[in-house]
Formats: sequence, structure tokens, C-alpha cells
Amino acid sequence: ETFLLEVLSRITDESILLDMSTPQGMAYFFLAGENPSFVCTPTIVQRYALTVFYFATEGSRWTIDDGWLEQTQECAWFGVECNDDFYIDELNLAVNNVNGMIPEEISALSTLKEFDLFANTITGTLPAGMSGLTNLVFLDLQENLLVGPAFPNSITSLRRLQSYRISNNQLTGDISTRIGALRSLEELWASNNNILGTIPTQIGNMRDLKTLVFSSNRLAGEIPSELGLIPLEGLFLNENSLLGSIPIELFDVASLLTIRLDFNFLTGTLPDRISQL
Repeated sequence: ETFLLEVLSRITDESILLDMSTPQGMAYFFLAGENPSFVCTPTIVQRYALTVFYFATEGSRWTIDDGWLEQTQECAWFGVECNDDFYIDELNLAVNNVNGMIPEEISALSTLKEFDLFANTITGTLPAGMSGLTNLVFLDLQENLLVGPAFPNSITSLRRLQSYRISNNQLTGDISTRIGALRSLEELWASNNNILGTIPTQIGNMRDLKTLVFSSNRLAGEIPSELGLIPLEGLFLNENSLLGSIPIELFDVASLLTIRLDFNFLTGTLPDRISQL
């Protein structure tokens, strides 16, 4: 137990670990009672993080929780996929009655590449611990009950992220200018939230972006001409409060297949080059 407490206290404060009323405390005491073969391994930190996640999101009430907290390697738990070295690659618990907040200890899953919590009842804000998911490529949090900023530093720091899906939540805040640092992003789906402010010009730095979805938010200001620098295939900015004219640069995006700008306050005339789309 001394070894386990020493290792886990690098992630979670010791006073929280020793409090059995917390998900972290429940996870610690569960691991302390396990066979040493599951504890004295290089993957103990990820086993702890997954166990905290289970307790924090009422795992016993999930639709499917096969294998979880059983005396098996965590790679055999439902929804968990690992690489050949038994480090986690994917956590897929979509449509599984996962209820509660994502704990900060999620940061310990540093090898995670795909994280899918689509269509559950996840509450609270996007935790700062998300910044520890430095290998994350795919993140789907659509159709949950998330609140708080849609683009916190913990998300805009994920340089390998290719797909960020947060539609149908209750997220707010501005679109951070740091969004331009997500240069690997191909999909940004953020419809049906309460995102405010303007679309920053830095979005033009996202040259791999194929689909941009900000429908049904509270965006204002003008559509930035920098969107014309991106080889977009789909652009959805409908049902906001955007003003001004449609940037002429958008009509030069040869890859554009679908564009929706309806239900805004746009003015002006359409150029002749619209026929080139």
C-alpha cells in the first residue's frame, strides 16, 4: 500500500486518496485490495485513472460494464482498446448511460488516441486534465450536458487532435484565438451550444480543416475572410447572429461542397463567381 500511495499521490492529493467518499479514494482502496500482479506493473497509473473514471461516472449503472473492476488486465474491460504494450489507445463508451463528471485524473491516460463519450449524460466542465491527453486524435463529447468554455486551454493545447465533436451540449464562451494552434484538426463540430463572440481570424491557420460546424450558437460579428484559406468541404454557420457580407474569398474554395449561412443578418449581393462552386 505504501508503494501504491506514493505512486498515486503524484497524480491525486493524498488527502483525497484516503477519503473513501471520493471516486479517487474508492479507486485507491479498490486497487490496494487487488492482487499485486495488477498493482506492481508499469500500467498501474492507467488502471487507477480508469478506475477513478468508473467511480466518478457511476460505472455500476452503465448499460454495459463488462470486465470493469474484475481481476483482469484493464485492456480487457469493455470499451478499452490497448496497444501491444498494454497501454490504452481507445476508450469508447458511447451511448452507455455514463453519468457524471470527467475527473482530472483523465490526464494519466497520456497514450489515449480516441476518446468517445457520445450520447451520455456527462456533466460539468471540460477538465484541465484533458491537456494531459497529448496523443489524442479523436474526441467525441456530443449529446451530453457539458457546461463552461467550449475551447479551454486544455483543448487548444492538443496539437495532434484531428476531430473535436462537442455538438448538442450547453457549452459557452468565446472561440479562443488559440484555436489556430490546432493545425491537425480536420473536423470541428460544435453546433447547438451557447458559444459567443466572433470567429477569430486565427481560424485561417487550420489548413487541414474539412468540416466546420457552428450552427445554432450565438456567434456575432462578420465572417472572417481567412476561412477562404482553408480547403473546406462543409461550412455550417447557420442560425447565429452574424453580420456583414459573405467574404468573396469563400467562393474561391473549390473543395466546398456544402455551405449554410441561413438565419443570420448577412447583407450584400452574391458575386458572379458563385457559379464556380
